Amino acid sequence: MMRNRFQNVTRSIFLGFPKVSRWVLISTFIVFVIVFYKIDSYSNGELSDILRSFGQENYISLRLIRGASDTDTTTPVNPPGNVVDVEDRKPAFKLVVKDTYTPNVEGTQAQDRVLQQLQLYETCQRDASTIVVDVGSYLGEFGLYAAACGCTVYMFEMQQNIVTLIHSSVDQNYFLPSRVHVYHNAISDVPSDTTVKYTADGSSSFISDSGSSSVQAMRLDDIPWSSSSIFMLHVDVEGYELNVLRSATKLFAENRIHHLMFKYHPWWADRTSQSTLLPYIRNELKARFIYALHRTENIIYGPLRPIDIANYYDQHFKSQYQTDIYAVFVKNVPRSAIKSKPYNSYKPSD
Repeated sequence: MMRNRFQNVTRSIFLGFPKVSRWVLISTFIVFVIVFYKIDSYSNGELSDILRSFGQENYISLRLIRGASDTDTTTPVNPPGNVVDVEDRKPAFKLVVKDTYTPNVEGTQAQDRVLQQLQLYETCQRDASTIVVDVGSYLGEFGLYAAACGCTVYMFEMQQNIVTLIHSSVDQNYFLPSRVHVYHNAISDVPSDTTVKYTADGSSSFISDSGSSSVQAMRLDDIPWSSSSIFMLHVDVEGYELNVLRSATKLFAENRIHHLMFKYHPWWADRTSQSTLLPYIRNELKARFIYALHRTENIIYGPLRPIDIANYYDQHFKSQYQTDIYAVFVKNVPRSAIKSKPYNSYKPSD
């Protein structure tokens, strides 16, 4: 009875409109449904790019469109450094830098090729909960690029003044707080909440007992991640890579880290022995494939054979040559997925 009365009332209201108005009402409703569906199909990162492309100067809260739980973010305040448009990577993003720092375009070409072959952008567009971890972020170039792709990003940096710049970069790009997590912490294999000393030297910082600054350390195993797996772990910690990896032994044992990328600094012999780093990744962490990345060109070498891994440290220590290393842990990435050259064609002096 009540249902019939409701239908009659609704019908009466609808018929009360003039015929032309009825069609306008129906058309408006259809357009609204189509537009809402289209908006909902975009990721938050895509919506931010669209809003910026229309010249929006004020931040429009994406939670009003998507119903996210984040607090509103207002227009960014004046940044504490210079704002650089990083456009060599797509999607482009803004980076707040100190002084006259210039992003190293040449030094990321091989990294970019790996990320393209892994389809990082497409993966994060399909699933925004895909996690990318950036340890030793410095100004945050790697992590901010992942955020621009639409990934959920965790960034760790020891220097407080650099963390301030990273937060400003997050604001400049209108990234949501729930998607970009910035930590003022060191990552190490000491117990979490241990205070460690570090030395900051220009564009680098490293843990040192004689350091003049201090920060709380964290283990990657102890962090409550927002997803069950980490798509990419990126590490740049000036020779302390082994300490970072040892802080994640449980994550690796549970196959929760799928890909690893880090800078290899063989000449810092006074720090954690780099000679044991690649054997540790292969034998203890059970990497399926390990690749060497060219320092200035978009060339990937490998997979490294056991003999290559055994000789890698001595070969690069003699030449004082820094490289990037990429390792695959996930089982559903076949060897053929990474287009590479044989390592025996590679010379550190190239």
